[in-house]
Amino acid sequence: MHFVGFHVSGKAFSTPEKIRTRYTKSKDYRVTYADGAVIGNAAARALTMDFYVGNYDLLDEIQVKGKDGKYSTQLQEPKEVIYTREMQVQIVITAENAAALVEGIKQRLEFFKEPTEGELE
Repeated sequence: MHFVGFHVSGKAFSTPEKIRTRYTKSKDYRVTYADGAVIGNAAARALTMDFYVGNYDLLDEIQVKGKDGKYSTQLQEPKEVIYTREMQVQIVITAENAAALVEGIKQRLEFFKEPTEGELE
């Protein structure tokens, strides 16, 4: 793969035809599950992606005083149902890299595609 890009100085650069890639993990690297993402715009042609885990607050805990004077915890339906999106991590990515990410995700999703009639599995 051959890349052409621009350095922060504004000067164009290109990479050799063959590149050896090395992957490392930062000291605060972690794996997290996400139900979705909130995508926004940042400065300088960049996007933000806040990945979240969502859950519904379907029951409220209440304290009930019994005849013996002791309190116990009971569950009841809340007055309103709230869907909470707990943000896990934010990614800031350039528009160009986001477009490449979209293409990579599309390619990976082909793996999950159900074969249509006449296609080999």
